[in-house]
Amino acid sequence: MKKYRLTIDHETYDVTVGDLRQSPLEVTVNGETILVTPEAAPASIAVPSAQPQSPAPAAPVPVAAAQADASAITAPIPGVVKDIAVKDGDSVTKGQELLVLEAMKMNNIIRSPRDGVIAAVHVQIGQQVQHRSLLVEFTDKGE
Repeated sequence: MKKYRLTIDHETYDVTVGDLRQSPLEVTVNGETILVTPEAAPASIAVPSAQPQSPAPAAPVPVAAAQADASAITAPIPGVVKDIAVKDGDSVTKGQELLVLEAMKMNNIIRSPRDGVIAAVHVQIGQQVQHRSLLVEFTDKGE
């Protein structure tokens, strides 16, 4: 486990990150533990120069939502629904954005783990959701 103290917008967070080789990854922020399933890392990562630079705005963080055969998508983290990109009856493809959850001032994109048809969207923009709250259901079983 690695421990960090982060300050974002004048707010300090105590963060503990579990074993990076495990999935889902266990992360504790200010005493609240969440499980995060990161998408595969890019083949190469740019190393910043030693020159001080102004911070870039935070980009949305993609979050893998569920297994490929899932009939429902649940919240991988607690947060607030910021955007919904699908509606009941929509056909979606694997990797397509379904919705965005804001957690700890970061936008987390929830993507479809498979091709399918949306049976129901169970959340609304602005709604607070807990870890494992039902977000979206598919009409088929992913067969």
